[in-house]
Amino acid sequence: MAKGQFEKVYRKENKMFIYLVALACFLSNISQLPLLVSAGMTQKLNMPIWIVLLLYLFLKKKIRFFL
Repeated sequence: MAKGQFEKVYRKENKMFIYLVALACFLSNISQLPLLVSAGMTQKLNMPIWIVLLLYLFLKKKIRFFL
């Protein structure tokens, strides 16, 4: 990865996005543990963080949404 690309990804305003993606991936993987799957906790752990991430993208105008 070129130096300019590295700096673009790790700008201060992008850190929150990176942390949210990391948390979403972590919870998605953890929610697949057999204990949580058998208890029916998969969607309860997985969906809220992805919804928060999507809202973050819309509010920060990273995804344009036209009505």
